Amino acid sequence: MLTLTVSKTILTALLLRRSKSLACTLSRKQQPTNGFWPCGMPRQRVPPWRSYLQRLAAYLPRHRQRVRCCATPRGAWGLMSRKPRISLLVCSPTVFSHMPSLRQGVPVIDSHSHIYTERYAADRAAVLARAVTAGVTQLLQVGCDLEDSRAAVTLSADTPGIYAAIGVHPHEAHSVNASVLGALEMLLQHPKVLAWGEIGLDFYYDHSPRDVQRAAFRAQLQRAIRCNLPVVIHTRDAESATLEILRDHPLPRSGHVHCFTGTPEMAEALLAMGLYIGFTGIVSFPRADNVRQALRVVPLDRLLIETDSPYLAPVPHRGRRNEPAFVVHVAEAIAQVKAVPLDEVLQRSTQNFYRLYGKTAMTWERLVAPHTEDRL
Repeated sequence: MLTLTVSKTILTALLLRRSKSLACTLSRKQQPTNGFWPCGMPRQRVPPWRSYLQRLAAYLPRHRQRVRCCATPRGAWGLMSRKPRISLLVCSPTVFSHMPSLRQGVPVIDSHSHIYTERYAADRAAVLARAVTAGVTQLLQVGCDLEDSRAAVTLSADTPGIYAAIGVHPHEAHSVNASVLGALEMLLQHPKVLAWGEIGLDFYYDHSPRDVQRAAFRAQLQRAIRCNLPVVIHTRDAESATLEILRDHPLPRSGHVHCFTGTPEMAEALLAMGLYIGFTGIVSFPRADNVRQALRVVPLDRLLIETDSPYLAPVPHRGRRNEPAFVVHVAEAIAQVKAVPLDEVLQRSTQNFYRLYGKTAMTWERLVAPHTEDRL
């Protein structure tokens, strides 16, 4: 027993001594950059014991290919796991090697969010700053009624890299009339308005009667077609009705079926119409197997990534208010399902966004962090 105690003491001393010499070596690769660790987790959320585990893992090179990041909930659980094969916690170079490339200029676009709302009134500038830090280059702010659409256009006018879509959500379909449609069409005069939406059908909540939803959907599709705009489509528990109306209104500029939660068969039908399909943080939820099944049938050249902020924050931020910086986690989940590199998901989704929403001869602005005084 005495021999074992002495051996443990000597081993601990050697580890601590060696860790000092490793500090400089690890600082470049493992220390946070721009407020984020190599795994993409904000510095302030990393457990205090992480640096010790990183140094300890340097002694175990043969295990480095299957370690997890302790900044994530699943990785943190590995610390308490009884299974030795998942108990080593560092940022694995094989799992997180994509993060440095993001900081080298791979464009990231959140193709659908709502940060113009009051939920961001207190810290909108800080939210935008975090998005820039995460590599986000453009945002599309999507209106849900006339008032929201005006707010989205105002935010896009005031902020480089932010663009707007205008329209009435199916929850507010009862508000659609000739006057509202005319006011929405007036907003199209702003050069940063790229699409009409979000529009569609929601038979899950039924906040508006279904016949009213159908009429509002048709009326807005007709306006979008007349104005030669792509559309942003919301559909939930309304598969057959959505497909029927879309077949009756062929879209010359295509559209974006956002936050897709339908069946693989519906995805294939939408793809056959030439539409793009967007996925949110739902794809990272443990029980969302149906969404992952649909994702598998969507090719990369029809895929868009989005947060739908403030809703549906992806793992590892689930349960919090969502924000555009978290779109990288959505892309990570998609890359895992499709077994492709993260950079490929980001590059292809960015190309798709530009192809769908771009206007002739337009120059895309890049999102910039607000000035310090704006964040105070």
